[in-house]
Amino acid sequence: MAGYSDNNLELKTQDYECDVKERARGRTEWNTAFSPQTDVLGLAQTCQQVASVAGIIAGVVATQLFGLEVAFPLVASLYGLSFLGALGLWLKSRRSSG
Repeated sequence: MAGYSDNNLELKTQDYECDVKERARGRTEWNTAFSPQTDVLGLAQTCQQVASVAGIIAGVVATQLFGLEVAFPLVASLYGLSFLGALGLWLKSRRSSG
């Protein structure tokens, strides 16, 4: 490397390492910052995944025990219960915030 001494190269490397560490620290703090929206979205995703698995299990069990003719009423009932649960949560959140 023409024109560079070991000292210059070492200083540039140290500056680069400090810059990378500062940026990484900033990203870590930003990614782990507390956010109510993040908590709600995480809870919603968890509930969705649990409901998906529970729906599949309920469908398989009902189909095995009672046949395919119960599939539609079962799904319709579960959607109705889901709607009522969401409506209840929405009304509860409106009362507590207002």
